Amino acid sequence: MGNNNNRGRIKIISGLQNKNFRSYWFATILYFAAMHMQVTAYGLLIYSITKSAFLLGLATAISAIPDLMSLPGGFVADRMGKKKMLQIAQIITGVNALILAVLLWIGIVEYLYIVILSFTYSVALRFVLPARLAFIPEIVKKDEFMNAYSLFYVAMNIMRILGPILAGILTYSIGIAGVYFLIGTCHLLFVIPLHTTKIIETKSNTKSSMKADLFALLTFSRRNTTILTLMVLGSGLTLLAQSTNILNPVFAEDLGVGAIGLGLLNSATGVGALIGSIVSASISHYKRKSMFLLISGILRGLGLFLFANSTTFYLSMIFMGIGGVTEGIHTTARSALFQLCATDEMRGRVMSLYFITSEFRPVGTLLIGAVAQNSSARFAVGTFGLVWMIFCTTIGIVYPKFRRLRL
Repeated sequence: MGNNNNRGRIKIISGLQNKNFRSYWFATILYFAAMHMQVTAYGLLIYSITKSAFLLGLATAISAIPDLMSLPGGFVADRMGKKKMLQIAQIITGVNALILAVLLWIGIVEYLYIVILSFTYSVALRFVLPARLAFIPEIVKKDEFMNAYSLFYVAMNIMRILGPILAGILTYSIGIAGVYFLIGTCHLLFVIPLHTTKIIETKSNTKSSMKADLFALLTFSRRNTTILTLMVLGSGLTLLAQSTNILNPVFAEDLGVGAIGLGLLNSATGVGALIGSIVSASISHYKRKSMFLLISGILRGLGLFLFANSTTFYLSMIFMGIGGVTEGIHTTARSALFQLCATDEMRGRVMSLYFITSEFRPVGTLLIGAVAQNSSARFAVGTFGLVWMIFCTTIGIVYPKFRRLRL
């Protein structure tokens, strides 16, 4: 029994036995710690100086504009090289955060300055999103992809839970300027373990024009039905499942649990996503990743339907946690499949397609908001959950080749 448990643990953390990936993984923890602390600190800072929900929303919307830069980011990553691009981006974000920390420390607290610095910070982060995931296949072997991506999301979800808590505690103990000094330091420290990460196989960077690169990507994705299917599933997840989160405050009020209850509901999703990432790491050796993708998608829809019909707070937390688990498995499997289907010379560009699907989020939030306004939040979330279940089931039925993939 003991040996079986040890083998199970080894399967989960097998990617960390790879020295290259281990260095990158620790660097990734620093990155996600900085990112999630920044999200919380930014909201606290803006609201503390404006006391305006509108200006807070405006500042958040402006900082979200760079989300559209994942596509050009993928092109540049393929041309420049992922490691070099990541190093440059981390230095830019680190210096950016330190500049803001200094301004806050000396008492220059201007809304416009903060928004501009946050915008440039977001540009650097979002521009390299494809490179972060596309770099993994350059430091691990193909049969380690799923486990490596699982551990990547484990790091992300750990900091998704701890980052906001740390930011809140540290804001009261060392001040908002101190938090930004820490954020900048984490970004700069990222460069050290990244520098020690060795590329196991040098990939030739593209030398063609940007127009030719775009044409090559369009041709590749049009001919690769698996990539197209993954994009359809990613868009559906964003539109139908992830968009439901905006209605959580309505459920918290309906359940009578207030702001604390809302925080617990949201944290349940984060804890579930962490568990989902760990589960993905433990099953990474299985070849039928597309089946895990479809089944986890169906269960995600079921979790939404059950959550929408729950009238008990603790049951609602459980269903939110189930949603996080299944979404964590779904996201990890989709990332791995994207990279397994990509060619070495266009991994960055292919991962930019992965992130493009998340840009449907504003459409999904507007849609579910409209449905909830004309019916109820419970009806909207329950309906979206059912539609997402049907959507995933239909993909599996009408495209059996995808369902039977062995990668």
